[in-house]
Amino acid sequence: MAYERLNELLSGFENKPVKTTSAFVFKFGAILIAEELPNEDEPNQFSALDSLRQDSWRAFEGMLKKIKSAIEKHPNVFHLRSLDDSGALSVYGTRTGMLVDGALLILEIQLPRERQVYQDRDASEHFTVIWDGSYFAAYAPIEDVPVFTNIAHEFRELARKQIEAETTYKAPLFGPCPIWTDIIVVHTEESHSSGVPLVRSYEHEGDLYLILSKGADNDRFMRSLFTLSHRFWYGYYQLALERSEMIDLDLEIQNRFDEASQTVSTMATGPGWKVWQSAKLARRAALEIGKIHRLVVRYESACWGYDNQRREYVKRLTEVTYLAQLKRDTSESCRRDVRPPRSIGNALSFLEKQIELTNSVRYLILASLLGAIVGAIITGLLGFLKSK
Repeated sequence: MAYERLNELLSGFENKPVKTTSAFVFKFGAILIAEELPNEDEPNQFSALDSLRQDSWRAFEGMLKKIKSAIEKHPNVFHLRSLDDSGALSVYGTRTGMLVDGALLILEIQLPRERQVYQDRDASEHFTVIWDGSYFAAYAPIEDVPVFTNIAHEFRELARKQIEAETTYKAPLFGPCPIWTDIIVVHTEESHSSGVPLVRSYEHEGDLYLILSKGADNDRFMRSLFTLSHRFWYGYYQLALERSEMIDLDLEIQNRFDEASQTVSTMATGPGWKVWQSAKLARRAALEIGKIHRLVVRYESACWGYDNQRREYVKRLTEVTYLAQLKRDTSESCRRDVRPPRSIGNALSFLEKQIELTNSVRYLILASLLGAIVGAIITGLLGFLKSK
C-alpha cells in the first residue's frame, strides 16, 4: 500500500488521520569548481581564482557557459532550461576551489539503475534537478519514507565526471554533499483557507517533513524551497570551504615543520668541518621557518574570520522558520575542529636557536681557519724577510 508508513508517521505528528496524495524527497548539495594549476609552492592541486581573477566577470560567465554545455551534452540529461534570466553571478573561492552562483537552471535526469553509482541506496531512475552552477537540489517522487535516497549522489557524480571530461575545469571532492537532511514534501487532501502552500513542518530523526495543502503547485514550491534553502546552505558551504582551507593550512604547517626539523637535525648531526654543507642546510631551514611563520599568521587569521563568519551564519538560521529546526545540528556540524598548534611558537624558537648555534660554530671555524691561514702567511713572510 502506497504511503503506508508515511501516513502512519504523519498521523502521529498531526494526532489525526492523514491521507497523502503524493510525496517527494528533496536533497540539497553543492559542486566545487576549480582549475588545475600545479604549483610546487602550494599544497593544493587546484587553484580557484588564480587564472581568472585578473579578468572581468566575463571569464566566470564563460566558465559557467562551458559547464552548462558540458552537463547538457550528457546522454542522460534532458530538458535543460533556464528559470532566471537576470544574469546575476557571484563567486566565493579559496585555494581549494570556488562556489559559483549563477542563473537558475532546471533539468531532468533519466538514469537507468544499472548505470547508477549508488545502486545500493533507494534509487530513482527519473528525477529533477534545480541547479545554479555549484548549488543544486534534486527531487523525485517517492512512495513511502525513504531510507537512503541516492538522487543527489547520482547528480553529483554525473556532474563531476562530465565537467572534468568536457572542460578544462575540475570538480574536487567537497562535502558534505549532499546535505544529510532529507526534506520530504507531502501533498495531502487538506485544504487551507489562506491559500498558503506550506501548512506545517515537522522534524523527525534528522529529516524534515513539509506538509502542503491541497492543490499546491509542486514544481513552483520546489523552486521556492530551493531559493529559501539556498540562503541557508549557501552560508554552510562557504564555512565548509573555509574549513577545508584551514585543514590544508594546518597540514602544510605540519609538513613544512617536519621538513625544517629534519633539515636542522641533519645540520646538527653532520660533521662540523663541512662548513659549506652546514651553511646550505642552515639557509634551507631558515627559508622553511620563514614560510611556516607566514602560514601560521594566515592560519590564525583564517580561524578568526571563520569564527566570526560562523556566528553570523548561526544567527541567520532563524530567518527561515521551518529550516530553523535544523539549527542545532547544523551549527554543531560546522563548528571549527582545527586549532593553531599552541606549541608551534616554542618549537620554531628552538629550531631558530639551533640554526644560530650552528651558524656561530661555523663562523668560529671559518675565523679559526682564516686566522691560521693569515698567521701562516705572516710567519712565512717574516721568515722570508729575515733570510734577506
